[in-house]
Amino acid sequence: MYTGGEEVVHLTGDLGNASDGGSFSVSGVHYDKAMVKIENFFDVAGGRIAKKNNDKDKGQRASGIFPRPTSAIVRDALAMKDRVMEYNIFFNNCEHFASYLRYGEKRSEQADTAIATILIGGAVVVVGGLIRSWFNRKD
Repeated sequence: MYTGGEEVVHLTGDLGNASDGGSFSVSGVHYDKAMVKIENFFDVAGGRIAKKNNDKDKGQRASGIFPRPTSAIVRDALAMKDRVMEYNIFFNNCEHFASYLRYGEKRSEQADTAIATILIGGAVVVVGGLIRSWFNRKD
């Protein structure tokens, strides 16, 4: 979440002196907790191409969900500095964090897509197994 002055508030697995856990990894280190940090945008981007991303606004508006006022977003983001939070790739990840700040609701299209893919894949395996057992049964 860009706050101005080349600073961003973001959720990171780099907990400093806080304890670490085990559900996601950054450079091979696993965590189940993450920390809200304020850091320089260019340091966080690490030389990669990055852009302001309010692309979800149009789709959210179509659903009746509107961005919160910028001043409220920045105020709440800054107030969360150094907070250690539970991290879950499917239910409480970085996209959920940014969505919560911007819209007041935790949403992650990436996580929703992953969950749907896993569920559909599982259903295909189950149905495939049932069909196979039906064709292979001996009467």
